[in-house]
Amino acid sequence: MDVGELSKQVVDVLSDVLNPEIIITSAIEKANIGIIQPPWKKVTKPDESSFWSIVARSKNWFIEQNTVFKQYRLVGDPNRKVYASILKRDKLEIFLQNIINIGSTQKIKEAPSMSIFQIVVDENITVRNDCAKMNYDYALEKYPNTKNLTAGFYTTHPADPKALTPIENYFGNLALNKEDECVVLIGKMGAKSVHITKNRRK
Repeated sequence: MDVGELSKQVVDVLSDVLNPEIIITSAIEKANIGIIQPPWKKVTKPDESSFWSIVARSKNWFIEQNTVFKQYRLVGDPNRKVYASILKRDKLEIFLQNIINIGSTQKIKEAPSMSIFQIVVDENITVRNDCAKMNYDYALEKYPNTKNLTAGFYTTHPADPKALTPIENYFGNLALNKEDECVVLIGKMGAKSVHITKNRRK
């Protein structure tokens, strides 16, 4: 499948889910290929710059390519935030395919457990439009099993209704939870020590 068709499917997926950032973060983690997530605040609007051309667009999302350097970037509009910038075509294809796969299998749009909560300590703080505001003390009371709760963005833990898990590095955090559970189980079975080795694909 060519980049144009993949891009069209990706922007369609992202424009049709409640929490697209979860899918993007998961796709980057799954790719494991060093995709750049630039800290740039905003980019120019589509068609305002002669250096970028739109590859695919759907509602509030578009993928564009630099006409000089040829890199691609995924942008969320109307905030025009750059979520990923990719130069190599093979990396781009892997990243886009991951978004399509995750978006189609996770069914995030229909999952009530994927609601985003913005935990706040200061009640006067501005809350993002796509988040539900939740006071820190109330969050501790309602979700007592949450580990290391701080101000930030969370969703309910898929395996524990009394716990929240951070949106950032969502699937990585869930994997760590599984490791913790495994270590506890092995300890209950009599193990004196546990050594965990992690291998990362190149």
